[in-house]
Amino acid sequence: MYRSPPPGSTYIDRCVSTLITGVLWFWFVYHMYYHSGLIFGHWYMPYTAEFSDEELGIPPMNAPDPEYWGNHGKPFGTYR
Repeated sequence: MYRSPPPGSTYIDRCVSTLITGVLWFWFVYHMYYHSGLIFGHWYMPYTAEFSDEELGIPPMNAPDPEYWGNHGKPFGTYR
């Protein structure tokens, strides 16, 4: 009696715990989908097409090519 293991869970215990878990997950997913502004804020989320090339850091089409500071034509590991 003193050293006996605790009794195992019954069928009703497993059903109730599964039901409670399902209800909590439903509540969480529902509120994340329909009330996500509580987590992410209420500011305006712009579409990606609304950004200009300048805001994204893309140079204009007529800009000269940038100078590349690479090591062209040298074997790997010999230019340190």
